Amino acid sequence: MADATFHNAGLEGITARLNHRLTTYFPEFCADPVSVKLASVAHRSYSSLYFFDVVQANSDSNRCKGLAVKLFSPESGGCEAARSQYAALTSTWPAFQKSPNLSIPRPLDFFPELSAVVTEKVDGEPLQRLFKKIPAQTSQLILLNDHAGQWLQRFHRTTALPPDRLDVDNKLQHLEANLDHLRRLGFAEGLCQQLKDSVSSLAQRLGNVDLAMAGVHGDFTVDNLLVDGDKIIAIDLGGRDRNAVYHDMATYINSLMLIRLSWPAGRSLLERARDAFLAGYFAGEHHNHSAVSFLRLIGLVSIALEILGRRRDQWLAAWWVRRFFERAFRRLLDEADG
Repeated sequence: MADATFHNAGLEGITARLNHRLTTYFPEFCADPVSVKLASVAHRSYSSLYFFDVVQANSDSNRCKGLAVKLFSPESGGCEAARSQYAALTSTWPAFQKSPNLSIPRPLDFFPELSAVVTEKVDGEPLQRLFKKIPAQTSQLILLNDHAGQWLQRFHRTTALPPDRLDVDNKLQHLEANLDHLRRLGFAEGLCQQLKDSVSSLAQRLGNVDLAMAGVHGDFTVDNLLVDGDKIIAIDLGGRDRNAVYHDMATYINSLMLIRLSWPAGRSLLERARDAFLAGYFAGEHHNHSAVSFLRLIGLVSIALEILGRRRDQWLAAWWVRRFFERAFRRLLDEADG
């Protein structure tokens, strides 16, 4: 795991390396003694994050800057995943560097032997949490979702590729296998057939259509967007995927729907947030509704399997999750048909 790799290398060694590079990261500190101090650690399924405070010896304030060191586990791609993320951050940073409302963590370094990326620490809390924390401040949430759409549009414009076809046949094959799993998990045959028919119908509309292509974030969700005032900061930029831009849109809109899995957010609020996100991205221009629906349905099936797989031995939780996804599928089928 990344955590073991980090400790095998030695925390003191990492600290020494960061201290040695500090004035490269922050040239403004060249005249003053500075050092790093471990502030906190966050462990995820496939990575570990280590946050350091930059301490200025001759300052009344103990905390002036911060560093984040992300270590990728072998299961997440290890060194190559770290290299891709650092390259994506480095190439994308100029497009966001001077924006007042749209940002990414500033890339600082890449340690190949540790499968690690160093960035400047960013402030903020996940956008997902704000749906639970400030439900009364609807206008702020709508504005932030508009900014999320603007962020994604800028990222896709920065990484744009020539238009191309969506790999619908490959996705239909995966869907068939996933629907078999859903049936075994207790989903009704009729619902699974509806999903198959609707996705197949959407695929026919997309088979001969060239769609906008770009580097895709890969996990553009409400919990991977940090909020600092009116600023949106996207984290966990993958950097390895090139595909239709609608993948990121579908992922984001599904993540809005999934807020209701853990919090009773109003559907009207989530729909307004979705519309604001799309408005922020397209700014009134036409978008391919079939592509969004196609990728949302396929993505939601995969998410249902992933979440239910973690609840395999929790029959009551699994029953509740299955009911949630049954309703979500039917709602999305109605939207796709509309």
